[in-house]
Amino acid sequence: MRKKLVAAAKDQQGEIMLEATMIFVPVLLLLFALLSLSFLFYQEAMMTSVANEVASDVARNYKFTDMEIGEDTITLDDVTKVAMFRTTFGKKDVEQKQAERAEAYAPWRVGLSSLGLNPGELKVDCNITGSGIGRTYVQVTVSQQSDFFLSGILDMLGITENGQMFSSTAYAECVDLMGYTSLVNFTAYGSKQLEAFQAIGNLYSSVKDFIQVLRK
Repeated sequence: MRKKLVAAAKDQQGEIMLEATMIFVPVLLLLFALLSLSFLFYQEAMMTSVANEVASDVARNYKFTDMEIGEDTITLDDVTKVAMFRTTFGKKDVEQKQAERAEAYAPWRVGLSSLGLNPGELKVDCNITGSGIGRTYVQVTVSQQSDFFLSGILDMLGITENGQMFSSTAYAECVDLMGYTSLVNFTAYGSKQLEAFQAIGNLYSSVKDFIQVLRK
């Protein structure tokens, strides 16, 4: 009788171990999947943060084209180098320099906080548009394809693909008071010149009419 009880106890222990193994493996897989999702969400949040920082940096220093990357201190030399009428005549040059700053700033910023594995090329698209009344709008899109810790589990579950593409777009606005002043001054100058041309045209018409009257 005792031998039968011992044998039954051993059988139950084996069943418990088998059942525990059957439960432990899916639970462990689920925990790893949740951990992998946390890295996925972190990478997405990190890219969003980088896009916002790049857009804010470009908008904040839009008129200071010679400032270093990530520099916040504006010196007198930076101010004196700000060109007048830049939004009228040098807009393309200013936009090109700011786009270059964005392309240089983003990789440096991503390198500080990215947990991506085997990262691909970081692409930065910076578009700057003006409203015509002194406001400048900045749109920055940052994208990079990379793996992350335990990403293979999400690939296996069909949640992600091999080499997840992370992309984020951010917007910022800056008010360029000097650009607005230049625009107003240029418009006023053009209006005065137009008034002068109109006055000359009116005078010519009056003289022409007077001559025609004398001929009659």
